[in-house]
Amino acid sequence: MTSLRLPLKDIFIAQPFGVNYFNFYQKMGLPYHPGVDFRARNGCKLYASNRGKVVRCGAYSDGGLGIEIQHPEGWSTFYYHLKKISVKVGDIVIAGDLIGYCDNTGKYTTGDHLHFELRVNGEKINPAGYFNKTYLGDEINPKDWKKSRCYHRYYRGRPKGGYINELKILAILGKKKIYPTAEKINALVYGGWDIEAVKNDNMYWIWSQLKKDEYLEKKEIPFN
Repeated sequence: MTSLRLPLKDIFIAQPFGVNYFNFYQKMGLPYHPGVDFRARNGCKLYASNRGKVVRCGAYSDGGLGIEIQHPEGWSTFYYHLKKISVKVGDIVIAGDLIGYCDNTGKYTTGDHLHFELRVNGEKINPAGYFNKTYLGDEINPKDWKKSRCYHRYYRGRPKGGYINELKILAILGKKKIYPTAEKINALVYGGWDIEAVKNDNMYWIWSQLKKDEYLEKKEIPFN
């Protein structure tokens, strides 16, 4: 099995693979949730997880818009609840191609998100262990794929001199009795955030995803 890119810029798991809250999926004739739900703001961009051929796209039986892409060796990926589809059946896409925009289409959904499935010879399996690249194609450790952009230094490697600055921030956080997680260190060293912002729980979904200049100058917001 080849590796997968994450299909969205900003990653947060709204519902993992295999759960069955309140017997919701059993009522639909399914043993459990057959994919992973990613938080996705209405209209945010959706990217192909790997190279393949679009074998189905458009509206499904419950009215939701979806895309199925066939990949080598009998496996495929499926993207659902979309707002707009940017490909057609027969198109060949490569990893990272823009293929659509997210939404909340379909009957069985309670909010904007992306439903993603990995299928191997028709069997739906947990995709978590196969994501090892960001939407841009940068390598990440598979065990870290659910963590924030901040954890991965906002998709950048450690620049020259960064390690020394990390040690300095670590010492400062220790003196202030702030638990020095990798996220907090990277937000302070590489994201340009100050300690007060990083300490603010309400700011987490901003500094964990965006550098300060992205948020202030470009007016970006997480999960867009």
